Amino acid sequence: MTCRDAADQLIADALPLGAVYVLQNGPEITISPLGGAAAASALFDHTYRGGFADRQPQWRLEHGRSVASNTAIVPVFRFVRRRNPNLLEAPGRAVLNHASCEVARTSGVDP
Repeated sequence: MTCRDAADQLIADALPLGAVYVLQNGPEITISPLGGAAAASALFDHTYRGGFADRQPQWRLEHGRSVASNTAIVPVFRFVRRRNPNLLEAPGRAVLNHASCEVARTSGVDP
């Protein structure tokens, strides 16, 4: 399989975005929902284009619209964890469990 074949397969199997987790450093693992302006601000600040949006007013407006439309349909969560590459298992398990419960909750399927 070539790189192009792999890319085509990824595109063919695309799924809708189920949630966004904004990472934050902290002493313990917590996951909490962000809504409204907090969610929009987090997405704006943590996206590639957000870093360039201040350079052009038109970009800022377009990016703001995109962020607002996404936060209206995709839940955003703050994921606080200790930043330590030796402690990846517990945060990984926490976010997978949370995501599974969110999928179950929004789809009506038992987790």
